Amino acid sequence: MPHTPDPITRDPIARLDGVVKRYGRLTALDGADLRLQRGELLALLGPNGAGKTTAIGLLLGLIRSGPMPARSNCSDRIRSGSRRAGGSA
Repeated sequence: MPHTPDPITRDPIARLDGVVKRYGRLTALDGADLRLQRGELLALLGPNGAGKTTAIGLLLGLIRSGPMPARSNCSDRIRSGSRRAGGSA
């Protein structure tokens, strides 16, 4: 039977590593970490102003982060796919 690597040890398709994002004096994200593996379903839950939209924007490359960049292997495919479908990214 072939060995399947543990999902935690595989390279994530998108991640945030200690991301800090500020809008003026407002801190939207303060040291946020997130890993998304291929095939995973992600739900971000939290109150208004918790940074959910900011985190997604960083993962998609729509928002620039502070000193720790967001890394994503899928943002170009997501953005180009939304343009093909008639959406805007």
